[in-house]
Amino acid sequence: MVKTSFKQKFIQAFFFGCTYAMLMGIFEKSSTGEFNTIKFLIYGMVFGILMGFVLPLVTHYFSKRSMDKIILETHSDEQIKLESYANHNGGLGKIVLTNQRLLFKEKGTSEHNFIEIHINQIIEVDKKKSLGFINNIFVVKTASKNYDFIVYENERDAWVLSTNNLRN
Repeated sequence: MVKTSFKQKFIQAFFFGCTYAMLMGIFEKSSTGEFNTIKFLIYGMVFGILMGFVLPLVTHYFSKRSMDKIILETHSDEQIKLESYANHNGGLGKIVLTNQRLLFKEKGTSEHNFIEIHINQIIEVDKKKSLGFINNIFVVKTASKNYDFIVYENERDAWVLSTNNLRN
């Protein structure tokens, strides 16, 4: 799994910190009629650090514990190329790319929410955006169905490249 870079965390912390500080400044100005710059800066820094750095660590810890419970069986002659968390049709789960198959299993569900696509069944792997600007979807096209997998934004290109390399 690819982790969020420091630059991304810093941008997120700055954005959340400024937004929270402005809201608290507006609330304080409307309720008391005063505006304190020191409080504005402290609100921004504390909330920004919490949302940009602490929350991703806590979220990663709990999601990793949850995802580690999902077991995807591979054959003895298979090699795992990529492994990550993914979302498919609203269900969060684990996705694994081996040298022979693409596997997805949804968290906490029965075997009917298991997807197995052999590499030779894949016709095309394409990129797609969420909400028109978030680069986090890759589409696996087979003769019978298209599968949209949502992964972390900084992982999508690795999934597309690795899957295409195995296909060719």
